[in-house]
Amino acid sequence: MDNLLYVWQSLANSFPDWHLIIAGADLIGYQAELQLLVERFNLRQQVTFTGMLSGQLKYSALTNADLFVLPTHSENFGIAIAESLAYGVPVVTTKGAPWQELETHNCGWWIEDNQQALAIALTEAMKLSAVERQKMGDRGRNLVQTKYSWNSVAKQMADFYYWILGGGEPPNCVHLYQF
Repeated sequence: MDNLLYVWQSLANSFPDWHLIIAGADLIGYQAELQLLVERFNLRQQVTFTGMLSGQLKYSALTNADLFVLPTHSENFGIAIAESLAYGVPVVTTKGAPWQELETHNCGWWIEDNQQALAIALTEAMKLSAVERQKMGDRGRNLVQTKYSWNSVAKQMADFYYWILGGGEPPNCVHLYQF
């Protein structure tokens, strides 16, 4: 998150109408350090910390977001990314999260974990028109509905078990590797 604030500070004057909302629980006391950066960079008017959002507040935040950013060093899946896509919000995340599909489905940016890559992706995303971002969001929503919805996952599981029991060609959800 500190990288995001460094980048935000460098872009704030170019995108004065954008506002950064940092949401989520502070489980390790990191928010105080981030708030010091916000003060140091004089970003109080452009950055808001909300804490954990759930229910109607989370729904409101995601339905009103133009972009979701998760700069991470390591994520095993990144459920917040899937949630954002399900709401039709384009995503910027780092290659610390396994979301190459953002690129292959043109619904976001999957970037290296450094400030330069983040600055480039945010600049591209914020320069897009609202209509272009909406189209990206629609593609992201479609990706989540076709691959990660309960119905899709249940079908993949059923296909997997039928394959285990009956043999034949492995289903698309199984990737076999030879060593």
